Amino acid sequence: MTRPVDSVLLLLLGLLLASLSAFFLGIIPYPYGLLVLAAFITARILHLLSNRN
Repeated sequence: MTRPVDSVLLLLLGLLLASLSAFFLGIIPYPYGLLVLAAFITARILHLLSNRN
């Protein structure tokens, strides 16, 4: 049984990865939106878990 892929969650994870990559490569001085993206990802996961039943 395969699970459907949540495109919103993948987008948020991609943005978080891009932000952290740009920070570690020295492109930006601070990982902008790190806390906001982490909060959105947490909220999305909790939303998906609550709608699972």
